[in-house]
This record gives sequence, C-alpha cells and structure tokens, in this order.
Amino acid sequence: MTRLAIVAQALAAGQIDVDKAGLFADELIVVDDDEAAAQIAAGLIGAAPELTTGQIRGRLRNRIDRHDPEAAKRRKENARQDARVDVWIDPDGTGAIAARGMDPAAAITADQHLDTDARWLHDHGAPGSLDQLRVAAAAARLAHQPLHTLLPQHPAAGNGTADTGAGNGQTSVGSGIGANRPDGADGAANPPGSPAPGAGWTAGPGGLGGSVNLTMPADTWLGRCDNPGQADRYGTLDAGTCRDLAAALAAAGPRALWCITLVDPSGRAVAHGCARAGPGPPGSDRAAWLSTITISPVETGTCAHRRESAGYRPSSALRHIVKIRSSRCGFPGCRRRAERCDDDHTVPHHKGGKTCECNLYPLCRRHHRAKQAQGWQLEQPEPGTLVWTLPCGRNITTQAEPYPV
Repeated sequence: MTRLAIVAQALAAGQIDVDKAGLFADELIVVDDDEAAAQIAAGLIGAAPELTTGQIRGRLRNRIDRHDPEAAKRRKENARQDARVDVWIDPDGTGAIAARGMDPAAAITADQHLDTDARWLHDHGAPGSLDQLRVAAAAARLAHQPLHTLLPQHPAAGNGTADTGAGNGQTSVGSGIGANRPDGADGAANPPGSPAPGAGWTAGPGGLGGSVNLTMPADTWLGRCDNPGQADRYGTLDAGTCRDLAAALAAAGPRALWCITLVDPSGRAVAHGCARAGPGPPGSDRAAWLSTITISPVETGTCAHRRESAGYRPSSALRHIVKIRSSRCGFPGCRRRAERCDDDHTVPHHKGGKTCECNLYPLCRRHHRAKQAQGWQLEQPEPGTLVWTLPCGRNITTQAEPYPV
C-alpha cells in the first residue's frame, strides 16, 4: 500500500473497507511502474465505495491490461511455471482435484463441456443436482469411464448413446454480445470504444457445450489493439484469450449466436444487432462481415416504444435486447447474470405497466420478491436506470453495468 497512497487515504477515511483496499494492492502488484499503478488506482478510487469487489476487480484488470497488454501475458507465464494438478481429501471426507496454470481458453472450454455432460446425464435420468452431476462427469472423464455408466440403468455400450454425452443434448443458444459496427466504404471499424463480437456457444457433437457470453472490443478481435474483454462467469480476459475463444466460437458454426453492440464512451449500449451466420473461417474478411449486420437503436432517454409487446409476455427480441442493455440483476450489488433472472415489469403489467424496454429490467428471483415486499418501491425513470426506495426511505440508483471500452 505504500505506493498507493490514495487507496490508503480512502481506507483511513472509511470510504472503502479492508477487502477493497487489499484488492487494489493485489491486482496492481503486476504493474511495475509505481506512478502508473497510482494513476490507475486514482482513476477508480472515487467510484470504489459504490462498487462491489467483483466490479472493482473487473475494472482494475481492464485498466491494467489497457495500460500494459503484456502484463496479462507475464501474469499467465508466471502462473504456468507453477502449473500442477492438486489432489486432496477435504475434512468432510470428500476428494478434490484442482488443475492450476491451465490456458484460460482451455479451462473455459472444459467448463462448458462439463455443463453439457451434466445436462445430458440429467436428461437421461441420472440423480442429483447439476453441480453434483458436473462433479460426477469430471471424475468419469478423468478416469476414462463412459458417461452412460453413470445412469441408473445404463444401456450397453455401442447402442448409440454410450459416452457421447453432449452429442445427444438439447441445443440452447446463449445470447452473445459484441462488436463494433464498421463505418465507411472501406470496411474499417470505428475507433476503439465499442465492444466487439462475442457469441454464445451450444451443445452439439464435436462442438463446445453449455452457454457463455464473450465480449471483446472490435479492434481487439480485428487484431488492431490488445484491449481486454470479458466473459460471463469468468471475468476479465486478456486479448489473446478472447481471440482464442472467438476462434473456437467461429468453429462452432451455426451453434453460435453472434451479436454486435455499439456503446457510447461510458460503455453504455446504444445500438444492437445479431447474426446467425458467423464471420467464417480464419482469414475471412471480418470487417466486411461486420458491415452486413443490421443495427437497431437501444432505447435511451425518452423511450420510443419501438419493441413494445402488446401483452404481458415480452417477445423474444424484446427479452434479448433488455438483457443486452442490462446484463445483470438490477438490485444494488447483485451480480447474477440476466440470463438467470426474471423479466420484471418495474410498474406491474396489471397496473398499466408497459411490456417495453422502458419498463422491463432483469431481476433475480430473490430481488424480484424483495421489490414486491411491503415498504419497497422501484422506479425506472428512463430505460436502463432503476431507483430503489428501501423501507427505511433511502434511495439507491442502479444502472446497467458498462461494457469494456
């Protein structure tokens, strides 16, 4: 903390707690230049009191990687020197395995395959929660045990269902977020500041499993800069990892949904478009592909109700755009992903609330119920901005989490 005087001052003044101060110190340790580390801290310390530790970590890593793209590579290379697989028995008598120093793209891919394996086991009658089935699938894969042997009455090997796992799963596309729309006849992308292509990947034979949202700046994807991106559940990712994952998504073919989001300088979504067909194999003209995507405005300020649904249930397009605009639960500090949240009407539909961008916001089930409890009030004065009034009378304003720019 000796080189982060502004962080120490904020801690002494009670503006941040010990956990947040320690986070600044831990994340900025990879920045060798003391002055640069102090500048990065100064640029974020003012917002830190209102941010969660997860939000602070993500923003710090984004700024560190933008300041020194090589820092992420050094951090990974140092960790790879200590690569290992640890096995131990927990105090409760269960076993545990952890592989450390993995390539991040490989780790994310493995995690998605476990999701697919777990859902295949669940769909075929295996008992247990999805988390329990993920553990069972991991143990089976490492032991070279066919997945079908985990079923209560598993069929004989060779009948078409043995050890394929993901190949027989249901396909469900996760919404991706991404890219900057090119501008001009030459197909060049707009200047840095808008995010770039990302995609959700899905189950399928020989492909990636599960669902994850990858977001990266367009110029990173196009190889023009090394600004970092992010992936839901996994946090901030360096440029190289983002490009590796994007290449894997391109290889997934029609199972991946590619989405383009334009953002303002603060990272707020202002326009969006989607494409089922990806950019093609390596070497394809990505800038030309981006120019083919139809982009529509995301409602901001005064809503024009372009995507309003007549009934209670929002259309799939409306649900998608609300989750693109607001990627997490709207309760202060809640980090649950929008895909796992309810599509809440801020003003209840039966009380005249519109089914529209200006009256919908993702809320997890717990905070959806909190909003409905006595003494709580919720308003959405403009699309993407919530004002919570707590039973004690305190007001808290939350806005959609910004995209990396």
